[in-house]
Amino acid sequence: MYKKLILSFLLALFTILKMKTDIYITFSCFIIVFLLSFLIIEKIITLIKDGMKIWNIIYLILVFLILVFPIKNIDSKEIDTKENRKLNKKSQLFLDNKINLNFGKETEEWLSDHFYKRDLIIKKNNKLNEIIKNRVENDIAFLGKEDWIFYKGDNSVLNYQNINLFSKEELEHIKNVLVLRKKYFDSKKSKYYTIIAPDKNKIYGDKYYPKYIKKMNSIGRAKQLQLYLESLNIEGLSIIYPYERLLNESKKNLTYWKNDTHWNTYGAYIGYLELIKEIKKDFPDIQEVNETDINISERAFLNPDLLKLLSMDIEKGLEKYKNVLYKTLSLKKENFDYVKNAGKDGRDGIITKSNKKYKVLVFRDSFTNSMVPYISQTFGEVSYIWSHDLNQFENIVNDYKPDIVIYESVERYIENLKNDFYLKEK
Repeated sequence: MYKKLILSFLLALFTILKMKTDIYITFSCFIIVFLLSFLIIEKIITLIKDGMKIWNIIYLILVFLILVFPIKNIDSKEIDTKENRKLNKKSQLFLDNKINLNFGKETEEWLSDHFYKRDLIIKKNNKLNEIIKNRVENDIAFLGKEDWIFYKGDNSVLNYQNINLFSKEELEHIKNVLVLRKKYFDSKKSKYYTIIAPDKNKIYGDKYYPKYIKKMNSIGRAKQLQLYLESLNIEGLSIIYPYERLLNESKKNLTYWKNDTHWNTYGAYIGYLELIKEIKKDFPDIQEVNETDINISERAFLNPDLLKLLSMDIEKGLEKYKNVLYKTLSLKKENFDYVKNAGKDGRDGIITKSNKKYKVLVFRDSFTNSMVPYISQTFGEVSYIWSHDLNQFENIVNDYKPDIVIYESVERYIENLKNDFYLKEK
């Protein structure tokens, strides 16, 4: 018995060596592998005693390796460049000296994002769907009309259908959160602004979504929240949602990539103009980036996120999009510099500096990427934090002393506005 225990222990120990996880997840993996090893060893010994064929024994060993190998090779990357998003972080069993009741759920989400060969498994599953269902889709994306690819995760389809509207209680709660944010930043002598970037399907879904996906209500959650806040008529309490302008501009020029979930440089510029229009109400001396500051060209986009996950053959898939030309914007001359090693103090992103006025702190997601040149060109100093959890960055707010705080979120992440804001005025 003790030999089996020792061998199982060594196999489990070998599996968890160099695992880049916290101690609780590592210990859990150790227990799982230990028990699994013991059962397999016990079964192999029984088979040998019973004179079973060697192929049965080899089969058991292979099953063991198939189960254990992914555990030993859990992916530790923090950002998925293909999906252009931050992956779920490792959970902590204890938070603020209390047991984290969401530890199990958060660990499951982390494992789902970091499972060994996740991208390959997604691709193979997509190929199987294509063969069986005769349509190209997976849990992340699907192919719509005229080769338009749409994001499918984060309840994007429900958001397009306008099914999951906020309740009255949720609207009230978000209002209270935004009031607290405004009061807090007012106490810091900072002006706070919220901009919600419309999902791609809000602009192009009506035209390029499959016919079987129908809208159930005329407006979605972002518009619902915007109208609700406007009805309250509370000074300084609003969200910027450039849906109407993007929709109108999209009739003349493409504002989102066909093969990517994000707005393109032109769409981002439209979002930037709507943001600056609101900020200029409080800072009228700001000079926005205008057409005289911009070079405009036409070019294809061949580094898409959705195509990488959806297509079985990237090279073959890209052929469809080589002749799709976008109105592409770039600054004629950048009047700002990027500061190196900007993330050392917790800012997960970049800092830019110029000779203009005002310090700006931006909480954001990947939709800010294409706005960075415009925003950086407009202000004296801008610090970009890739996070929607403002509560984590009180020290940065206190040290940085921004004149302006911008909270940018794509529409499908609008749920994050419900997160309680617990920082207090001082």
